Amino acid sequence: MDFNGSKFIHISKQVFLVTLTTFVIFIGYPLGLIVFVPLIIYRHVVEQLAQIIDPKFGKILKGLDAYISAHTTYSNPTAVLLPVYYLEKPVDRSELIKTFDKNLIKIQDQNGNLMYQRLRQKIVAKFGYHFWYNVDSFDLHHHIKFLDPSCPEQVFRQKDIMKLTCQLGRRSFDDNRSPWEIILIPNFEHEEDATIKAALIMRFHHCLCDGFCVLKLLERIGVNAWKNSILGVASAKNDAKKNNPLFSLLTFLYFLIEAPYQVLKTFLFSYDDNIWLTRAIKNPFGPIASQVIDQIPIADLKMFKLQDNTEKINLTSIILALAVQATAVTMKGENVSGNLSKLHVITPLPLPNHPRDGLCNHWASVKIPINLDLEDVRNTVRNVSQEFERVRRSIIPLVSTQIAKLIGTLPIVFIPKLECLLRSTCIVSSFPGPTHPVDICGSPCKVLFGTGSIIGCAVGAISFSYNGSISVVIGGYQCNFNQGHGEILAESYRKVIKEFLSRK
Repeated sequence: MDFNGSKFIHISKQVFLVTLTTFVIFIGYPLGLIVFVPLIIYRHVVEQLAQIIDPKFGKILKGLDAYISAHTTYSNPTAVLLPVYYLEKPVDRSELIKTFDKNLIKIQDQNGNLMYQRLRQKIVAKFGYHFWYNVDSFDLHHHIKFLDPSCPEQVFRQKDIMKLTCQLGRRSFDDNRSPWEIILIPNFEHEEDATIKAALIMRFHHCLCDGFCVLKLLERIGVNAWKNSILGVASAKNDAKKNNPLFSLLTFLYFLIEAPYQVLKTFLFSYDDNIWLTRAIKNPFGPIASQVIDQIPIADLKMFKLQDNTEKINLTSIILALAVQATAVTMKGENVSGNLSKLHVITPLPLPNHPRDGLCNHWASVKIPINLDLEDVRNTVRNVSQEFERVRRSIIPLVSTQIAKLIGTLPIVFIPKLECLLRSTCIVSSFPGPTHPVDICGSPCKVLFGTGSIIGCAVGAISFSYNGSISVVIGGYQCNFNQGHGEILAESYRKVIKEFLSRK
């Protein structure tokens, strides 16, 4: 009886999905053309008009850039990237400014255009849209600075960094400058590693770029910088296939039919609500607690194989599995109500056409339903790997990006707030960390981890560094989590990692 009931519910859902998809194709698409085609034309016209009125106007913000900047550009930003670097020795400020100017600010692409023009542009509103606008008084001294210029010799400790990133995530940018800064901390004491002597924090608004681009900046400012690209180069055979007109037409038609079905399926049947998520989105402002987890052998993770699988498991899948497993263990320990056998996790996926250089947002944030096995983390890893590969190879990342482009065509006031669409129990950030040691102006980087302003989720910004350390941020833009919650999660991580490595 239960089986028949479940089968009936499944069939009903599929019929409902097909019906809605048909409605979108035959009703939604024509209405969309009526709305968005005039908007796209209008946006193109105002972009050209603005540059005629004032040559200082640059490009108009589009896609994810427009979406992220709409309500959180300078005042109390809620979408900030905050990668932190622990260094063997302090970075000389003058040398960093000199290197940054030579290798980033002035560098040009093959067409003679400044590759990192955004770093010297602020954001202004005109004709209902946001534009990049050249800053007359651009000076790197305003962007690369000590945390406290009046007292640069102040000593900071690891717990101070955690509190600082929480404050920086909510601090406004100067609206007369480009929304980014690099903060030098020349005197740093690490409780567990005496070789760490300094720290550096990069603070970038997400409308400037994504986490991948921030990491790529290291290629320009280090002596022994990270040279391996995360993304491979498409083969000539694949490029030729994609340039075929018939293939392009068939792909476009397939996209028009499949896209609404996948979007409706994702949003209608991936509802994720529990006590943790309620705390994050319904409570007033509170602290964001972060915790750096013990180091784990990265070599063991890279070589990990399931007993019934001869293929290596993707490192991203392993980190994702450890994240959700530890989250579920923590929730179970705190007697959080709800179904813990499945968690819906938001994770950014790279697109194949992500540029190797420059600043951009080409990540597609997708929601992945992950089946958990709280008794055996290996089974969770298997489920995560299968689901991750399915989503990565599906149409969902492309659909996510196209939706962002459509939203970006709307005038600023009509773009929905970011926190309304990114609610989930767990979000894994786009800070995977390089796989090889890096340096900043000759100062070796001992630990690299990413934090950020977490929106509408209970756990976020989980990152993995090349030295085997895992960093976690717990909390949200509106939350009442505290350091105790972070320590509970840290202990869950230790238990999960211990079990994971003991059953290789």
